[in-house]
Amino acid sequence: MTEPPAKQQFQVKKFSDVGASEEFVASVLELIDILNATMIFGEQRAEVSGSIGTIAAEALPAAFLELRKIRSSGGQDLPILNHLQMYEDFYGKLWKAYKEYMQRAAKAMGFDTGFLFQKDRSFEDGLKSFRQNSGIQRRSHFGVSHGSHSLSRSSCAGRRSICRIPAASCRCRHRHVTRLTTDGGISSSEAFSQESD
Repeated sequence: MTEPPAKQQFQVKKFSDVGASEEFVASVLELIDILNATMIFGEQRAEVSGSIGTIAAEALPAAFLELRKIRSSGGQDLPILNHLQMYEDFYGKLWKAYKEYMQRAAKAMGFDTGFLFQKDRSFEDGLKSFRQNSGIQRRSHFGVSHGSHSLSRSSCAGRRSICRIPAASCRCRHRHVTRLTTDGGISSSEAFSQESD
């Protein structure tokens, strides 16, 4: 007769010292309140909530730890490469949170946002398909907050980002194309920026 395996001993360790009250991650957790006001229910809601929790507990704290290094390096006489590497690490963790974790949360909600990370032609096709399949036709459907949202391409990294600043007040090096529509007397706009010549 074989002996039962020895009982495993688990050691409880602190996972992170970045708490939910940290401003860097707190606003993401507010998405759960918004989620609870949506028509997403049951297992799907639990999956979306878990995805948002993972962003707040793993993805953003990893980036925040890199930000701490940058902040603590102030006043230190570091070699330029060391200083640049800290920013590269910070940017890399933020990009991972944006591209992998947030895309996973969107997919759990039923949205495929992978087109955001494709080359121009695939991006345009993906955007068209996204709008047709999701029913999102106007800027007012994109969120609860006021102001235009723009899908833009970063001039330094060739990556797209979603901005919440009104196109008129944007001081970036992009040319914004704004289309105004009127819906029940309320004007809404969508700004798609293109790199300036």
